[in-house]
Amino acid sequence: ELWLCDNYLVMRTRGVYIWALLVFGLLSFGSPHTALSQANAPAPHKAFHFFLHSDSIHTQSEERVYNRLSAFTSRLEKVKLRSSSDLKFLKTLFFRTHRKILHDYSPDATLEETLTTGKYGCLSGTALYSFLLSHFNYKYEIIELPGHVYLKVHLKDQTILMESTLAIGGFITDAEKIAMATEQYEAYS
Repeated sequence: ELWLCDNYLVMRTRGVYIWALLVFGLLSFGSPHTALSQANAPAPHKAFHFFLHSDSIHTQSEERVYNRLSAFTSRLEKVKLRSSSDLKFLKTLFFRTHRKILHDYSPDATLEETLTTGKYGCLSGTALYSFLLSHFNYKYEIIELPGHVYLKVHLKDQTILMESTLAIGGFITDAEKIAMATEQYEAYS
């Protein structure tokens, strides 16, 4: 089920908003999975505002979430200034996000739950990474498979797979391992 609301395309599947897949990019069809890019995406803060409201988050809680996200992003901006490479920064971004925000895997977690309690699923975790990657102007695509979502970041000379549900092994830089992971994801879908 798809609908357009305030210039945002939203899909609802089995009671869970697939906002992570749609808010930061455009759908492209014709492959076994749906790939998204951040081209022509809405402003990340505006997009988060929309989905926090769609989660029925309370105003006081919303302010706390914005403050937390803003402080976290500010700390990452300082890290980026000191990083010697994009790869090094992205690795820090991935693991620090898991350490500071993504604590307990819960497949149906909403964005509100992710940002207030640390419960996350592949959708909310990928949405958070999408926001951060957009904020830092990285090119990425979100891959939607039946029952799973992950993303790939495209650097000048390298692609990185970011699997939000794997805190330890979810930052994959080796091209062969990315190909194997992609095959496995598609085989299980």
